[in-house]
Amino acid sequence: TTTTTTTTTTTTSSSSSSSNVLGCLVFDDESDHQRIQQMRELQTVLLTNRALCWLKRSNFMEAEADCSSALTMSPDSSNALRRRAIALTKMDQVSDALRDYQRALRLAEAEAQGNGEDIKVRRLKAAIAQLCDKDPNLKPSSPSSPSSLSSS
Repeated sequence: TTTTTTTTTTTTSSSSSSSNVLGCLVFDDESDHQRIQQMRELQTVLLTNRALCWLKRSNFMEAEADCSSALTMSPDSSNALRRRAIALTKMDQVSDALRDYQRALRLAEAEAQGNGEDIKVRRLKAAIAQLCDKDPNLKPSSPSSPSSLSSS
């Protein structure tokens, strides 16, 4: 059996020291790889939840940084995308916020497929419509055209 050692360190802008959440991991087989993936998912959740705390404290730069870190580990984290979009909106980076909202919407629509339109999809559409109202130069990309953004 071959043993491989992986060290992963994540540095956030909220502190000058690095936070080593995953630490030094030793794995021998596929089940250990699964544990590593589970720890990455946990780290994504922790960073995304901390971003929510930063948003509540109006610290939008830290929220954006934590969401960006979470997205490097889990690019399809709809919570990280949505929270980063909120932070970007508050920092007047509306075109970047729109991009994140639209990506989160596509993920939410894929999750809701077959279950009908859920509340997350409606809320994301409303956020996109509100953002486009705020900046008339923004154009939502397909398939979420302005006419499909209204909540029913």
